[in-house]
Amino acid sequence: MDEFAESARDGLRDLQSEWADLNDQQIQVLQLEQQTERLEIEQQLAEAKRNANTEEIAALEEQLVLLDQIHQLQLDQLAATEAEQALKDYEAAQSEAERRAALSETEQQYEDTITGLKDQLADALVAQDQALQESIIAQIEAENARHDLVMADIEAESAAKAAAASASAAENDAGTTTTTATTQTVRTVDVRLTAPDGTRETITVVEGDEDALVNFLQSLETSAAVAA
Repeated sequence: MDEFAESARDGLRDLQSEWADLNDQQIQVLQLEQQTERLEIEQQLAEAKRNANTEEIAALEEQLVLLDQIHQLQLDQLAATEAEQALKDYEAAQSEAERRAALSETEQQYEDTITGLKDQLADALVAQDQALQESIIAQIEAENARHDLVMADIEAESAAKAAAASASAAENDAGTTTTTATTQTVRTVDVRLTAPDGTRETITVVEGDEDALVNFLQSLETSAAVAA
């Protein structure tokens, strides 16, 4: 009966360890393994004590001490690994959140739709439902095609807006240049002249129209000659 009970307990521990391993519970796996090893050593120690084998007792007691030390070191290492992984997972989640925030609403909706369809496809694969698999794959392909068309339209619209903005900027630059040139051509200069008889007069001459000034001076000379 005792052997049967021990066998049942061993079988239970093995199943517990396997279950913890499948669920990625590494700390629990280590604890179960340590408990199993400790139980085996303690059984041997009990037998050695019944036989009064002092040398075997000392060796088994030392094994228990070493087993505890090894187990604690493994737990510390695993805790450090899990902490490092948790930090990486957090950073990855932050990066993903930032990436999602930078996406347009259209892109976010597309990603959510594709993710949902892929989850459905995974369930269909597990269920080995061939018809459902083909249906979901067709939906994914259709969604990808629709998304490509939407993005092409958005890119075309953006390019058209950029071209329009560039053309408008070019027109504004041309208008500024023309206005500056026009302003320079109508600029005037006041010229003060003193006639031989002491008469003073100020005339306004358009800058760049030196011929008008020459003609005016010649008319003055002619008038002076006639008067003489």
